[in-house]
Amino acid sequence: VSHVIKSGVKHFEAADPQNLVAILKEKEKYIESILPELEKIRHIVKERPKVEFFEGKAGIKSVMDDLIRTKKSVVSFSSTKDILSLLQFYVPQFIKNRVKAGINIKLVTEKTAETEEIMKGKDKSELRETRFIPKLGEIPNTVYIYGNKVAILNTEVDNPFGILIENENIAKTHRLLFETIWERAK
Repeated sequence: VSHVIKSGVKHFEAADPQNLVAILKEKEKYIESILPELEKIRHIVKERPKVEFFEGKAGIKSVMDDLIRTKKSVVSFSSTKDILSLLQFYVPQFIKNRVKAGINIKLVTEKTAETEEIMKGKDKSELRETRFIPKLGEIPNTVYIYGNKVAILNTEVDNPFGILIENENIAKTHRLLFETIWERAK
């Protein structure tokens, strides 16, 4: 818009609409000139870990369902007895879904007569490899490490909850810890 003052009155006149296109092209060139610098700034900012909290049995099931959806091999420290008592009807279905998805699991669990009986002869059909650690007190949680995620499940019947951490470095660290224990387990 342009304007002129005639006899003390301001008169407006519309500018050529083609000017809008020229203005946009000028702004586009400016943005393109600063894009490389904006990309550098974006890459300086590191990816923040994503952390989610899940409450109750339903929350733990949600975390376990995420494991199936991710379709990545799993390594796990687990209190087999606790998770089975907490989710006695869900765990068999979870195992079927994991096997159906072709997800292998390496499991370290406490060595008790009960856990040995549960695992006896089922590892191959359930795409699982199990090693035991001596009973030094039961493992109080279940930890799943898959893809770039670490799921920590508190499987106490009176206070079940899950924490899901999504971060490549955290997953890598937990996987390394798992492999160290795996090599020493029987």
